[in-house]
Amino acid sequence: MKIIHDLKNPLIAINMCIEESGIQNDIICDIKNEIHEMNEMLDTLKTEFKSRNSMKFDEKTADYKTHDLLKSFKMSFTKLALNGKNNVEFYIQQNFPEYLSIKPTILKRIVNNLISNSLKHTYNGNVKISFLKN
Repeated sequence: MKIIHDLKNPLIAINMCIEESGIQNDIICDIKNEIHEMNEMLDTLKTEFKSRNSMKFDEKTADYKTHDLLKSFKMSFTKLALNGKNNVEFYIQQNFPEYLSIKPTILKRIVNNLISNSLKHTYNGNVKISFLKN
């Protein structure tokens, strides 16, 4: 668990420097979003360590607006996609629920892995993610 704490320290320092600089632009906003995503990944890793060590930890399910989730996913991956001259597109089936009752770190990890792997193996193309109601 100490390593997770050690990994979070530079993120805290970077975030503090950004806040103290008072600079606000698209690049700073992107950096802050990535810091947030990295902190969430470290929290997920911490959860995994706890569960493997027989410590009970159950992330609570919460309701999230589907369009807000997709907007945050798109923001996270647009810059990465553009580096490979790719485009990331999200589609929602018309009858897809407006709200999802989910465990957020699990969904984010699934979508993160899906998109990251797709972008690693795509150059100058489109990555399309569809949300369909089963």
